[in-house]
Amino acid sequence: MDLFQYIIENVIKKYYGGGITDFINHSKLFALYPMYFFTAHNIEPITKYEGLKNNILENNYLAEPQKKMFFDIFSKSQKIYHSLTRVIRYYKFKKTKLFDMGCDIRFNPLSNFPENQKITLIHYDTRYIFRISDLCNIWKDALVNCVGIRPEPFFPKNPFIRKEFNTQQLYAIYFKLRETDFRIPVCIQFFFKYSFDLNLYRYKYYSILKDIAINNYFYNESSVLTKLYDIINMLNYRKNEIGDKYISEFCDWDTKKHIVNKMEEYLIMHLYAIESCNPIKKKIYDDKCSEGLKLFFEENPDFCNIRLPAINRIDTRERSILDNSDLTLRDSIEEIEETIEETIEEIEETIEEIEETIEEIEEIEEEHTHLDLQIPTVAISLDDIINRDIQEF
Repeated sequence: MDLFQYIIENVIKKYYGGGITDFINHSKLFALYPMYFFTAHNIEPITKYEGLKNNILENNYLAEPQKKMFFDIFSKSQKIYHSLTRVIRYYKFKKTKLFDMGCDIRFNPLSNFPENQKITLIHYDTRYIFRISDLCNIWKDALVNCVGIRPEPFFPKNPFIRKEFNTQQLYAIYFKLRETDFRIPVCIQFFFKYSFDLNLYRYKYYSILKDIAINNYFYNESSVLTKLYDIINMLNYRKNEIGDKYISEFCDWDTKKHIVNKMEEYLIMHLYAIESCNPIKKKIYDDKCSEGLKLFFEENPDFCNIRLPAINRIDTRERSILDNSDLTLRDSIEEIEETIEETIEEIEETIEEIEETIEEIEEIEEEHTHLDLQIPTVAISLDDIINRDIQEF
């Protein structure tokens, strides 16, 4: 703002400097110094455009000639200001280092594309050359991002450093897109309409973002097992309309896929019926889902009606292991029985070896006992020994 004030002062001196005293005395156009209207200190900071609108154009205390003169001063000053900023931007652009990638995010050489499909941006003191279609796709993915069925849009990021673009860079990207023949996605047009205010965009566009999140959840994120659990919840939610239907989560993998293939067309209707923020869409899909399920179960009365016996935690764990390893329960039982038989045989062999060892030990003990009986026992008293020693002496 200091630079703009300096420019205004010089514009006044240049265009109204000569004979200004006589001019003021006769026309009274400068009864109030015009710098006041552009630099007045307000309670809250205001932009120069707000100052022009509030203090000059909508000021009832100024005559029309004064307003015209002040607006003319503002226009000349703004033209000079923009010329200076263009020179400064050009200088900074030439002095900024270039990120020499030479290709787009799919490693296609940038030299293969015309200049109107490329854009150069300064981001974090570095020049980046992007393919405009890459930035368009990155921008769209950021605006329709979701976590599960919850929309979570965010600002697009530089794919090379993973840092967000600022508002000025988004404007440059948007107007560059307008120069091409590319079709600008609706979400980007809405974002531009709301001046790249993410909170306002999410508030105004939430119902459409919610439908996009439902679509993405069903077609891109959900696995067969996830869809199976959602189908179980759907049948339980609509049991008053279609009757009590039962699906066991412990059935084999082929059965799970068969159930999902038959019921997924009704599941997407159910998700829109309970998750969409559009009341008309909710009503339409709720009716279509109920009528479709009724007709399906009338034509397939035995579908999802077989109840399996209860399975405890250990059986569930074994069944999940068998499903993941693509084995049947019968094969596992046979392998367990063979393992048990082999273990029993090994134990029996070990017992036989122990019995043979015990027999050998008993035979050795009998031999030692027989030898002990053949040794004569002689009782010698202390007196006999003394007498013998005396005799030998």
